[in-house]
Amino acid sequence: MPFARHLDMRNVGLVGHSRAGAGVTWEAADSHRGQWPGGVRIRAAVAVAPAYNVMTENMADYAVTRIPLAVLRGTCDGQVGTEALSFPAEATSGKRKNLHRVRIPGANHNFFNTQWSPRSGQVAAFDDAVKVRKKPGWCTDRGDAPAARQLTEAQQHRVAVTTIDGFLRRALLKDTPDSAKAGRAASRH
Repeated sequence: MPFARHLDMRNVGLVGHSRAGAGVTWEAADSHRGQWPGGVRIRAAVAVAPAYNVMTENMADYAVTRIPLAVLRGTCDGQVGTEALSFPAEATSGKRKNLHRVRIPGANHNFFNTQWSPRSGQVAAFDDAVKVRKKPGWCTDRGDAPAARQLTEAQQHRVAVTTIDGFLRRALLKDTPDSAKAGRAASRH
């Protein structure tokens, strides 16, 4: 096993997109902590454009109050509505200090996933952003989001990776601007 003794299973971060984003929220939920494998401790979760079935799912099953949770959604998402950002807050009745809702202007749903992006060449991979009529390069979503200049696949990947990396570094490694300053100050003495 190449990862044996190289992973700290007591400091796990989960990341998932679309239905897997809903799955990450489910797995990280307070009510499911007892179902985690022995020795595993989930310390942070990131739901990228999570596709919850808000009509049939019990919000309490998704309540994440004990660990940091980031929810990302693009303003041009043609698949998942704005409930992706409000659902986690509603699930905890708004009593949540570690909930980070991130709106990414110009991001659609499918470009978060390299297999669903047109560059992948996969069957049914497409740009799901709702185009703004008479404004080439601009998009919105199916709701009333303001128009934004659409990100390219590469731009959206970079924004997502940077956002997720920063969130997980802070949540799992306690890597903050203040900790970096403290580390530099300690190394000078």
